[in-house]
Amino acid sequence: MPGQEWTDEVLVLGREASGEAHLRTWCFSRENGRILVMQRAATRKGKALASLDLFDHAEVRLERRSTTGAGFLKEVRHIAQHEALAQHYGSFQAAATWNRWVRDNLPTEQPDPDLFALTLQTWQALIRSHRPALVLLKALFRWTRHEGYPVAEGWLAGLPSAEREEVYQWLSRPLAELEVGDDAVRPSLQQLQRFLEHHADLRLIG
Repeated sequence: MPGQEWTDEVLVLGREASGEAHLRTWCFSRENGRILVMQRAATRKGKALASLDLFDHAEVRLERRSTTGAGFLKEVRHIAQHEALAQHYGSFQAAATWNRWVRDNLPTEQPDPDLFALTLQTWQALIRSHRPALVLLKALFRWTRHEGYPVAEGWLAGLPSAEREEVYQWLSRPLAELEVGDDAVRPSLQQLQRFLEHHADLRLIG
């Protein structure tokens, strides 16, 4: 008996092998939040016709063969593939880190259109700028503040005045207007991660 089929728009957060025949593919759906997609692994004859790669933005047709569980990939229409992320090691690592944060903290099948849009913007910013720590700092602050975590009044306001003013400029000004390098930004990103680990139910380290 054929299963339930539906069309979805997804961002690919990660993939892992699941036996010889399938790949477990974690996706961020615009309409359904975090979902698990099963897709056929490539064979000796070549790549499967319907295939999702890391950092893909795609429209997919999925089939669910039981009332709960993963969707099986039937068709793919790629919107963008963000292959340029693989051309710079730091940007690739930062994008993978962001994907892990989203995957670890986004509830299953709970939509979050603002975070979906922010994930796309973060990938694109990492392609344009080779300052991954700065991109992650801005994105993480924006995400957690939008979700109601006290990052402005609890973390930013608690920094020494000179540091607070500097970090405020990094957070409030467009990326293209900033000349600061990642070596200066990285300690602030680590401080924000530690603050959220201790004051919010978020997994951001390790």
